[in-house]
Amino acid sequence: MADVAHWVTSCEMDIGIKGEFLKAHARNQESAVYANIEASPIGSAIMVLMSCRHKWTGTPTELSAALEDIAGERQVRSKSWVASLKGMSRLIKRLTPSFRKIGIEIVKKDCKRQTTPPINK
Repeated sequence: MADVAHWVTSCEMDIGIKGEFLKAHARNQESAVYANIEASPIGSAIMVLMSCRHKWTGTPTELSAALEDIAGERQVRSKSWVASLKGMSRLIKRLTPSFRKIGIEIVKKDCKRQTTPPINK
């Protein structure tokens, strides 16, 4: 990809549209990140949870309850919803890099008492 970007940006200078390729590429990458998050009902619910706050902290059970409230009963009963806290943890771990790219940091604290990672925006 770096070779293509170098070649295209060189061509852009010659035709007078400098920087357009990199702008379009950045927009496409951002769209892909959002699409990855929104493809998951848990990811979408976390987006809503964090839309009007800067931080959330709680236990896995509390996070599950908050996300279920956001998603609603119909979504929670669907096959696309995670069936366990362990499944939710795995899914959030997979989505963490995408969340980080949009400014939401998920941190899991290791304690004797099981806790959910704080979600910071």
